[in-house]
This record gives sequence, structure tokens and C-alpha cells, in this order.
Amino acid sequence: MDRALADNESDQPLPDLGKMADRVTRGMAKWPDVPAVYNWLQLDRRGRWRMKGTEITHPRLLGFINQHYFPADDGSYYFQNGPQRVFVELELAPYVFSLAGDRLITQNSLPVTGVTAAFLSDQGDLYLQTDVGPGVVDDRYLSEIEEWFVADQDRDAALAQLLDGVYQENTRLVSQGLSIDLPLQPVTQSAVPEQLKFVARPEPPEDGGEYCVD
Repeated sequence: MDRALADNESDQPLPDLGKMADRVTRGMAKWPDVPAVYNWLQLDRRGRWRMKGTEITHPRLLGFINQHYFPADDGSYYFQNGPQRVFVELELAPYVFSLAGDRLITQNSLPVTGVTAAFLSDQGDLYLQTDVGPGVVDDRYLSEIEEWFVADQDRDAALAQLLDGVYQENTRLVSQGLSIDLPLQPVTQSAVPEQLKFVARPEPPEDGGEYCVD
């Protein structure tokens, strides 16, 4: 996989994010049975890509990965590296949201246009279910988002109860700029993948197929 990734660091222009490059679709058609890769690529809690634990910093490689990051049917996420799927281990969630003015964007620069559910974990992380997919707010932006937490009673006391797993009926996440007005629900960190319906640690299926597992 190292050679294949290095080959994608060329100076060729990349298509728009979210649109698969023509050379990738051609490779998929030409080599349809390339074994998928597991335990190689990770997405950390702040949206940084890591290869075997080492942060990826090459701009064009980052652009290529961001452009070809997709959900699979089973709730796992993968990077389409030419004809090969590289499944991603998620430290917290498939997407990491940051603020850009009055917008939420993902680590791979996809704009969020709708939020349908909000959860506060027992570790203090804010998870959102969105039109893009499930994700977590980058903790560096939580101080800016703190004003979105609205409660009828003392807000700090209500948030403390949520952190303890106690649902507070009138505690909400409200942002007029992003058209968000949702109940803020408690969730334990371990229950997040099931609650938001994604696979944090993909594993190769036991179907007798050939897979690259390191």
C-alpha cells in the first residue's frame, strides 16, 4: 500500500471533494478484486489522518485521501486508494466537525447543511448526526459552541447531569445561525458507535476472502 499511496502524490490536479477521480474509477474497473486493507489508516479525534499511527502531512496525499473517503454499506468508512479499499479506524467518529463562521464543516471540507440529533458523551464530547453523516465536534471548538447549550434551569447543573447520563428534558442545543434546535441527549462513549450507527474498528469479514491485514 505504501507504493500505491506514494504514486498518488503526483502533481496532477485533483477533482472536487466528494467526487471520485476518473483514474480511480478506471482502476476499480480494471482491477475489481484487489484485497481490501485493514489496520493501516486511522482518523484521530481532531480529524488528522494517521498511517500506522504516524500523522500524514503531505498536502497532496491529504487531499487525495479527503477526496476519496466514503461510507460502506455496513457503517464502516474507507479510503478508496485506486482500486483498493483501505478501511479506516476511527478514534471517535467518521467525521470531525469544525466551525467556519456560521458553518460546520468536516475534516475533509464537506459542508454540513442539516443536524438531526445531538448527544453529549460522558467524556464531554459533543456528537452530531448530520446530513453528511455522524461526527464529533473538534474539542478545540467546544468553547465557541458552549453558548449553544440552553437549559431552563442552571445550565452548568444541567450539563453535569447529562455527563452523568441523566436526560434533562429542557436542555437543548440551539444555534440560530445553523438552524439547530434539538434536545441534547446523554450517551456513554462506548455506546456512541451503536447510537450513531457506524463501525469504529472495521474488521475483515469471515468469508474466506483475501484481505491485507497488518
